[in-house]
Formats: sequence, structure tokens, C-alpha cells
Amino acid sequence: MKVLRRRRGVGTELLRLAAAAAAASGAASLFLRVQEGPPGEEARSFYRSPGCGLAETGRRFDGYYPRLDPPGAVEMAAELRPTNS
Repeated sequence: MKVLRRRRGVGTELLRLAAAAAAASGAASLFLRVQEGPPGEEARSFYRSPGCGLAETGRRFDGYYPRLDPPGAVEMAAELRPTNS
């Protein structure tokens, strides 16, 4: 996301909507992968924030982003709350 568009709550709301849709479909967890190393630190920090609540699982994926440096990714996850829909 472009720097001028950050910190307006859009990403948090999109993630909240995706998590709600997944929970409504019966999913128990939400998983995503983020570039490892310094290039992905800002994204990982965002996903760890209270508004998102994801945590790193410890799983690494070598070569996940073959055109980036570093090419590896880390997995992040959150448990979803069941919905009453």
C-alpha cells in the first residue's frame, strides 16, 4: 500500500471483513504469509497489532517470493471466533 494511503484503518477493516467471512464459512483459523527479513517487518508489525491480532507460527517458506530479496516468507495466523449467522 502506498505510504500516503496508510494508517487510515483500511487494511485493518479489510482484514476484519476477511476474518468475519472466513469464520462465517466455518473456518477456525486465518493464515497469511509475509516476506521475511527487514523488507517485511512493517507488514508483520501491522499484522501483530491489536487491531489484527495475528502471530507468527514459526513456519518459514524458502523461495516463496522468488523475485524479492529476501525471497522467504513467514507464516502468521489468528484463531477465529465462531459467528452466530
